[in-house]
Amino acid sequence: MTKAENLDSRINEYSYKMVKELKDGKVNLVEIDKALGVLCNDGVYGYYVYCKSRADGKNDEKIKSPMFSQFISNIVKEFNDIVCSEKEIKSFKSLYEYDEYFSDLSKNIHKLLFFKDILEKILTYARYHAKAEDDINE
Repeated sequence: MTKAENLDSRINEYSYKMVKELKDGKVNLVEIDKALGVLCNDGVYGYYVYCKSRADGKNDEKIKSPMFSQFISNIVKEFNDIVCSEKEIKSFKSLYEYDEYFSDLSKNIHKLLFFKDILEKILTYARYHAKAEDDINE
């Protein structure tokens, strides 16, 4: 995607793909509501720790789980160009690198709040997409 695209359009597209991937990965879509609740109450770092704790596997295996990839790593990769462009994230292969990314992000309040807004919209749109898919299947 190019930077010239509308951010809201990118968020909508990502949230739609997120719901599809979560269904394929057998992740309960209630996790979207729970993650949004943690984000609103505890902030970005709380959200990160919650999603990391809900991911399957031990240590670096968590990166490959659908929960971690859809709620953390894919979002970081997709929106890093507009949130924190100086950080190269394609080479992230360990939880330590994600820990460092979120720690660095929290040092800049503007970037942190912008990332929180993006996460809130992604999760809100994902809830709507999940609800719409359930309505279709009923």
